[in-house]
Amino acid sequence: TCCLFGISGSTSSGKSTLLNSLLGEDILPTAYSACSSVLCFIRHTSSFSGQRSFQSPKFAVVSVKFKDDNEDFEVLDLSCSNEKKQFKTIIGADRTADQCWITIKGKRREYIACSSVVVYWPLEFLKNVTLVDSPGVTEDSAKGESFFADITESFQKQIACGFIYVLDASRAAQDAAEAGGLLRKISAVFPAPGAALFVLNKWDTLDESKRKDFKALAAEKIHRSEERF
Repeated sequence: TCCLFGISGSTSSGKSTLLNSLLGEDILPTAYSACSSVLCFIRHTSSFSGQRSFQSPKFAVVSVKFKDDNEDFEVLDLSCSNEKKQFKTIIGADRTADQCWITIKGKRREYIACSSVVVYWPLEFLKNVTLVDSPGVTEDSAKGESFFADITESFQKQIACGFIYVLDASRAAQDAAEAGGLLRKISAVFPAPGAALFVLNKWDTLDESKRKDFKALAAEKIHRSEERF
């Protein structure tokens, strides 16, 4: 049975950077502003049951909504630099007018949004775990509620084995309070508190003399927001 491991955090906290490190390759878009615009599921290559025209074990299935309200999907070879670039553009949160046109199934079409993403990757641990990268949600209440609904539905469909919340060390107190709030909202489907991992990213940007206090403050904020943690 494959269990689900969710990864969340505020915008630009470093969620996608962490996942790229786990995957061993720069696949998911990263920047100092909002990067990801949709939940991205990462599964083992062997779990894919469809057809594809290439042999690479590294690929993504992306569903896209177009301006005519139709939806379609494309299978992108992530070992190909051009298709990897298109993948990052499609799932990115910020796009220029030119980037709203993509070639899908051989046709160049204008699209509105990416509706779902599944990355298939040949890492051994993914045979038993599905990773889920989420958009930064805390600064956008509408997007936040959508995320809570999506991640709750995903946790209900699979065994939720854990959750990683990435905190930006430079704003650790604020991020920690938001982390507790998010975990409280999904508590009905969330596993035991011991399965939660809080990562203080950008640790090297803090003055060494302040690190201990920042860590303690973050822990206090998380506990106040959600007493189980």
